[in-house]
Amino acid sequence: MIAKFPNFSKLDLDSLAEIREFTALMPSYTEFNFTNMFVWDVMQPIMLSQLNDNLIVKFIDVHTTESYYSLIGTNKIKETIHALFELSLSEGNVPVLQTVPQLVIEHLEEDKDIEVTEDDLNHDYILSVPELSEFESQKFSRKRTMVKQFQTEHPSHRVIELDLSDPNSVALIREVLQKWETKLGLDAQEIIIEFTAIEKAMQHSKQLDIKCFATFVDNVIEAFTLFEHVDKKNVIMHFEKANRKISGIYEHQKHHLAKHLASQGIETINYGQDLGYEGLRRAKMSYHPIRFHKKYTIKHKKHNNEVNTYTTVRTTNSTQHASNLHKSSSNITTHK
Repeated sequence: MIAKFPNFSKLDLDSLAEIREFTALMPSYTEFNFTNMFVWDVMQPIMLSQLNDNLIVKFIDVHTTESYYSLIGTNKIKETIHALFELSLSEGNVPVLQTVPQLVIEHLEEDKDIEVTEDDLNHDYILSVPELSEFESQKFSRKRTMVKQFQTEHPSHRVIELDLSDPNSVALIREVLQKWETKLGLDAQEIIIEFTAIEKAMQHSKQLDIKCFATFVDNVIEAFTLFEHVDKKNVIMHFEKANRKISGIYEHQKHHLAKHLASQGIETINYGQDLGYEGLRRAKMSYHPIRFHKKYTIKHKKHNNEVNTYTTVRTTNSTQHASNLHKSSSNITTHK
């Protein structure tokens, strides 16, 4: 049971059903997706509370270790925001809410003390499964060429959905991670955090309903994607890794994953955010998203200078992390 405000409880598997009741109110945002929160909860715990029938989340940015509040809901939003401002101030922190979904903003009454700004560094990219499965239009010509090149150079390739309850499948995924890691310039801590999250996802794949789609070349696994059906029409892509020595493998992986999903009636893939780093933005935009799940920052105007300093520092830290990731690969999925 999620605690009642001002008390908080730790996120765990027992809170899955309650959180999904809240997330069912809106499109599939990465931040508030239970699986995303659960598998990345590898350092300081994510904390939860309920206030005015809204879900309050105290997030920890795993890359900057900074905490921030956000919320989901439609009830007494103005009062809820001010309560969170007061809580932040009582903790000696800046009164600002981050990555707030559009649903909340739509139910926020006008308030002279509240300033809302669009947080385009953290919008989720939403991709069309039919478009990716076909790659027919001119805008995908380069992707189409890379897929054909991959297929020509690797005629023995095959794609398959792996059973994550099978220890052999887990071992295969670890093979890809090892190949991926050897080509990176990331520091050890960043790799440990992400690999811990992936291991956690595989360990709890049954409870979280996580699926795995993989590409084999000459009977050797070279790419995988861990994803989740959030409903009958939409999936979230949680992790994507491949052997970067193989040209076109990421394009091939996405194309055939989309074919696989299209056969099941899936319409969209949530491809996560770009953290404001131009390289990641270009990489994600190259798949021509059909829309974005928008997020916002909510500030207290009386503390605007403090808020601006806080958000600038936090954005700089997160963007630097994205920059480090992109130096090694423009196709890896990142988490804010």
